[in-house]
Amino acid sequence: AAVTGSVGKTSVTQAIAAGLHLAGRAHSSVKSYNNHIGVPLTLARMPRSTTRAVFEIGMNAPGEIAPLSKMVRPHAACVTTVGPVHIEAFANGEAGVAAEKASIFVGLTPGGVAVLNGEVDFAVVLDAAARKAGARLATFGTAAGHDARLVDFRPDDGGGRVKAEFYGKPLDFTLRQSGFHWGLNSLCVLLMLDALDVPLETGLAALADFQPLAG
Repeated sequence: AAVTGSVGKTSVTQAIAAGLHLAGRAHSSVKSYNNHIGVPLTLARMPRSTTRAVFEIGMNAPGEIAPLSKMVRPHAACVTTVGPVHIEAFANGEAGVAAEKASIFVGLTPGGVAVLNGEVDFAVVLDAAARKAGARLATFGTAAGHDARLVDFRPDDGGGRVKAEFYGKPLDFTLRQSGFHWGLNSLCVLLMLDALDVPLETGLAALADFQPLAG
């Protein structure tokens, strides 16, 4: 799996890793090792016996994500969200950021899964890139029609409670995070785990125990 996004990619990567480790022999990025040094380093460190792995891929200038995605050759790739981060490097601002993030789908293996936030301003850019790569699309958001839909998020003393629909199935589960954005992050995680044939129950168990990262 490969993860990018303007925000949330480290947390989502580590939450996916938690699910992969519950499912079998897994490997993942250390912290935010997501650049032209961190990604090949993480690949080089991957044990031969690994069954599933997840890599974080980042950028701060145009043309950085696609080569790293081609190194990883993911079976599933996601874009957590698109926002005004590193826009100083792009002549067309946030639209350029969206196109760069969408380039994570370039490295997808044939028939791979593209998981994307269907409600960001540049969702059409992500969608077009995923389709061009021949990916199977899986979207998350708050509106009807998404494969994973956030119905409600309520913070509580221990974190938060999520009500959602996952491929039409109602879900009600808890998180240790209390921020609303984690309602959407959790759905991104579940879609990615599903794409790697990790049972839904395993994903929910991983999310229930996943601690907020330092910082």
